[in-house]
Amino acid sequence: MIHLDVAFLPSELAAKSLHSALAVVIDVVRATTTITTALAQGCAFVLPVLHIEEAFELQRQYAQEPHRPLLGGERGGQRVEGFDLGNSPREYTSEVVKNKGIIFSTTNGTRTLLALKEAAPILIGSFLNISAICQYILRHPFQDQRNPVILACSGVVNTFSLEDAVCAGMFVHFLSVAEPDISKTPAAMAAELLYTHYQADLLAMLQNSDGGRRVARIGLAQDLVACVEVDKYPIVPIFHAGKIVLREESLLVESP
Repeated sequence: MIHLDVAFLPSELAAKSLHSALAVVIDVVRATTTITTALAQGCAFVLPVLHIEEAFELQRQYAQEPHRPLLGGERGGQRVEGFDLGNSPREYTSEVVKNKGIIFSTTNGTRTLLALKEAAPILIGSFLNISAICQYILRHPFQDQRNPVILACSGVVNTFSLEDAVCAGMFVHFLSVAEPDISKTPAAMAAELLYTHYQADLLAMLQNSDGGRRVARIGLAQDLVACVEVDKYPIVPIFHAGKIVLREESLLVESP
C-alpha cells in the first residue's frame, strides 16, 4: 500500500522520515514548471544550487568544456544579473537549451529540492507532468513496506503556497483514483480537498493566488498559463548525483 504525505512548507521536512521515501518536489510558480519544460525541450541536465555565487563558480569550472552550461534562475522573481535565463518556462525553448546543461538557482524550489537529499528517488513534479509522475509512483518498487511518498511543496520563503498545495492535491487525487487502497495522512487529505475545490479552473486559482499575483506584477502573467498546462509533457525528471535528468523511458519533445 502506498502511503501519501504532503509537506506544505519546506520547514516541515525536518520532522519527516525521508529515508527510503520517494519525494516529489513541487514549485508551480515557477521552478519545477521551468525545470520540466527545459528537460522536455532537450536540455541535457539541470544542476540546482542554493547560492548565486556558487552558480557563477560552477560555470567557471566548465569554462574549458565545449558546451559551457547556461545559468538560469531568479531572485525576487527576476532574472539574476549575469544569468543567461530567468525562471520563466517560456524562455526555455529547444532553440535555447537543447543539449545544454543549466546551472539553476531560485528563491524557493531549489532550496526544497536540496533539503530532500536523504530521500530517494527525488522527482520533479508540476501540473505539466503530473500523470507521468503518478505512473512512475504506481510502478515504483518500494523498499519500505509502507511505501512512503512525500509531496514536498516549496512555498514562498517558507510561507504557504496555494498553487503548490493544489498541485500536491492533484497528485493525491490521481493516485487515489488509480489505487483505491492508498493510505493518506491528514495533510494529504487536506491537499486533495483543495484540489477538488479548484479543479474546474486551475488558471483562475493561480491568477488569484499570492504567487500568481506576484508574477503578474513583474509583467510575466503569461507564465501562469504555462504553469497550468496539465500533462503537457509525459516525462519524469529525477534528481540523481547532483543533477536533474530525464529517465530513459521519458519522451522528449521533437525539435522543429
